[in-house]
Amino acid sequence: DFIEVGDNLRCLNICGTGLDVEVLRHVEGKTNKITYVVSLLKCLMNFNPYTVKVTVNGKEYDYECIMAGVCNGKAFGGNIRISPISEINDGKMDVIVITMPKDGKIMPVVPKFLNGKHMGMEITHHFACDKVEIDGEYAIELDGEIYENEKLNCRIAPGKLNTFTVGHN
Repeated sequence: DFIEVGDNLRCLNICGTGLDVEVLRHVEGKTNKITYVVSLLKCLMNFNPYTVKVTVNGKEYDYECIMAGVCNGKAFGGNIRISPISEINDGKMDVIVITMPKDGKIMPVVPKFLNGKHMGMEITHHFACDKVEIDGEYAIELDGEIYENEKLNCRIAPGKLNTFTVGHN
């Protein structure tokens, strides 16, 4: 499967908006997990939540979120498992919205998020779907590439990713 975004973009793994875009801006050109985690912690110290409207399965939800991710794969940013339940070939996308904790304290939940243990927490909202729109006036990222003027209007393309290998004789 892959994710179609808008009219002409594709995403194989994870696309999103929010904190993940801010972190990517800080780690530009670096790819190791330590750099990503350090950048994540720096960004969290001065983080202001994003207001987004998520339309999924015919219903609208408004969130003050840390990030919203549309996931075909499980992990990004050096194996941070944002969606440990995702399967790349199940014909569905997993939408993960991480909201601000009620007490406003983000740092205590970071270790669970880094280890994929945030599912089922009050701050984690999950939807399995084949189409989602996430509206906000923010940049988005697709597989680690930042797009400034695109929207997260996503559809799953089940079974449409064709791959091949070249054998050596």
